[in-house]
Formats: sequence, C-alpha cells, structure tokens
Amino acid sequence: MMELFRMYRQYLKLCVVVLSLAAGSAQAYTAADLIADYPFSGDANDHSGNGHHGIVNGATISTDRHGNTDSAYYFDGSSGISVSSLENYHWGDKLTVSVWYMRTGSAGYQAIVNNGYYSGSSWEIRMGAENGGTAIFTSMFAQGGDIGTLGWLDVSPPLNTWHHAVATYDGAVAKFYVDGQFIAESYGASGDLISTGQPLYIGTVNGSSNFTGFIDDVQIYGVALTSAEVADLYQGVPPQPNNTAPIAVAGASVDSNGNQQLDGSQSSDADGDALTYQWQILGEASARYGEKVLVNDLAPGTYTVTLTVSDATASSTDTINLPIAASGAKGDKGDDGNFSQIIQVTGVESACSGSSVATCPSDYTVISGGHQLANTCGCIPEYRYVINSKKSGNGWTVQMECATSQAFAMCAK
Repeated sequence: MMELFRMYRQYLKLCVVVLSLAAGSAQAYTAADLIADYPFSGDANDHSGNGHHGIVNGATISTDRHGNTDSAYYFDGSSGISVSSLENYHWGDKLTVSVWYMRTGSAGYQAIVNNGYYSGSSWEIRMGAENGGTAIFTSMFAQGGDIGTLGWLDVSPPLNTWHHAVATYDGAVAKFYVDGQFIAESYGASGDLISTGQPLYIGTVNGSSNFTGFIDDVQIYGVALTSAEVADLYQGVPPQPNNTAPIAVAGASVDSNGNQQLDGSQSSDADGDALTYQWQILGEASARYGEKVLVNDLAPGTYTVTLTVSDATASSTDTINLPIAASGAKGDKGDDGNFSQIIQVTGVESACSGSSVATCPSDYTVISGGHQLANTCGCIPEYRYVINSKKSGNGWTVQMECATSQAFAMCAK
C-alpha cells in the first residue's frame, strides 16, 4: 500500500510539472531586470551595476565549485553577509533568486539567502534539520497570501556537495528548483511581495540560523525565469537579456547661419542602451555619423536621407527628404536685397587624397560651396574624410583624405 501511495504521489507531481510547463509563458528578461549579482570574486560586491554591495561579517573568502580560489565564501556557523541597501526594497510581483551552496554542517535550520525569517521576510531560501540536515525549501510572502514552504521534505541534496537552488515567482505562481530540476510549485501567493525592514542576508538571518558551509553566485532577478532558463543557469549559462530594438526618428532643422542640421535626438531605446547614429544621403558613397550632423556642403535640391540608429545588437531606420535651398544669400543685387541669379559650378574630380577646386566666373561672386564624393580609393570608411572645405579666391576648394571628390561652388550675381 505504501509503495502504491508513493507511486501515486510521484504521478501527481509529474502531472503538476506537465501542466505547469504547458501553461507557463516566457517572461521578457532585460539587463535591467538583474537586481543584484554576487559572484564573490574576492569580495561581496554587487556586479549588477546597482551598487547593492554586501558587508561581510566573519565569512571568509574561499575556493568555489570550479576550484577557483577567492571565488566563494565560507560560513562557519557564526558569520554572514548583509546588504543594507536592499532594506525595505520593493520586490514587486516578479522575482527569481538563484544560489549555489554546499552545506557541511547538519545541525539545525540554516539560512542561505533571505531578507528575514519565514513570515518576517518577503522571501527566503533556507535549509532544515530534517533528513539529516539536507532538507531545503523556499518561502514567499505576498500581499495576496503566502506559499508556506516549497521543497522541504520533497528533496534531500546530500551534504558536502555543491548544489544549485532557484526560487521564482511571477505574481501568481511560485516555483522551486534544485540542481536544475523542478521540485514544487504553489498558487498560494498573489500580487506584490511584501516589503520588510530587513536587509538582504546571505548565510544568516540577522545573526541567527547561521549557515555552515560554502555559498557562491547569488543572483536576484526582477523577473520569473522560465524552467529552461533555470536549467541553463544550472549548466552555467546565464539568461540572455531580450533586446528591444531602438526607434530611429530622423529630423532636420536650420541653424542660425542658415545651414541644415540633421537631428536624430528624438530617437530612443527602451532598454536604455547607448546608441550610434549613421546618416546616409542617397547618392553619397560615405555615411555621416553623429546624433546631430551639420550639412553645409550640398548643392541646392532635395535629398533622400536615411538615419540608422543602432544599440550594437539591433537597429532601425527612418528616412526623410532634406531640401537645400538655392536662394537666401544676401548682396547688393535685386529688388529684395537678394542676388538675382545663382549658379553652381563644379570643379574637376580630384585624385585620391587630393584637392578639387571650383571657380566662379569673373562676373559672379562665390557665396558658398561644398563637395560631392566620387569614390573612396578602396580605403576603409573610418579613414574617409574631408581635411578642408573652404572658400578659396573666387571659388571653393575641397581637400580630401583617402577619397576623391568634386568641389562645387555656389556663384551669384
């Protein structure tokens, strides 16, 4: 009869696993979801970039499960690590806590990572005295109830061996994993996890329930990782953040000198990634780079300009039409104070890394100029640039480096 009961219980657990995997949906994980990361690489500093550094009280730096020295902490039953910046932390309704541990002492209940003891905590991963000190469980307490304990007598990882424990919560379901394997789940909690006046503790609970053994690689995420991601963590593969492509917004304006300025400052990236900006004017061989780019070297006309914004992983584009006016140069001709006639003169194409000069007719005055890139002589893009583009006599001179160009001059009378 007992054997039949055991088989029935295992069958129920298998059904729970199948239903859970069928009903679960992947959570979008971004780099910003990593709340704290403690690889214990010589200290208890947080490597997430959020500054939640730990204060070590008696724990000693030691060797990790891979044999690396100064890469894990040993707790002697009276030591611990605390993180005061996570006191009263708002955990929200999504959480994953991942930790590697090796328990070497079997006496009593021993804390691994938590922010308080049982109902005085938001969550905890703790070891019990049952099963020779091998019992391990998680507890979570939310605004809409609690899950009691998950694990406990359902799993008994042996002492003096490294193990991986993970607790997840998605606002409705809490799950517990040991060594990459699903152990149990609960629907007892819902909504945001409660906030407590306790800091984050590692290897202790405010000086009690102290751990005896080794702890390493404590990671806390503000998202519920999937079963597949938990299995990857166990294999040493961290979850890969989902990247949201940036949104390119191309614009243009006229500065105080009457020059057009390409403007990509309204572009955005939901992940907060650093962006690069590339402007490609249709017909030009080389692109222009920068969030804002001054354009003062184009002949009159309307140009098609495409902005490509990249976050190094993904990119997006936006295209605009850029009008370049032929009028507006001031002088002493014409009834309205403008020149009555403006023409464009094009110079001879330069040799590679040479200069091109466009000269106005003697009865015209040069008012502006620029260049049209012809080819790039096989050079890499980073080395294609204008050394000098300026008014020269009654014309316009362009000096290129690693490219050929045709200068043009805007001439008026």
